[in-house]
Amino acid sequence: LLEEGLKYFPVWKEELKILKPDVIIFLTGDYDWRIRKVIGKFQTKSIAPKLDQLIFEDSSMPLCYRTNHPQRLLFTFQYRPMLGHLNNLLSNL
Repeated sequence: LLEEGLKYFPVWKEELKILKPDVIIFLTGDYDWRIRKVIGKFQTKSIAPKLDQLIFEDSSMPLCYRTNHPQRLLFTFQYRPMLGHLNNLLSNL
């Protein structure tokens, strides 16, 4: 399905140009391969448990973070701590 989406509906870069976000928060958990497939190569920098900054080779990418999906955070009792981490990050921009 990902391959078909990339082939027939490759809109990621155009959406990014239109929206011009300051920050992107990926709620994908351990699906880095999908992010790399759609956007490109990146390095990770750990910010907190289960929260990483993604540093893309493409310098046009805005500030990006990745954590788990909210439901996964709830099931692992990390939801409230993650909200605190994200709140701190966003309030310091």
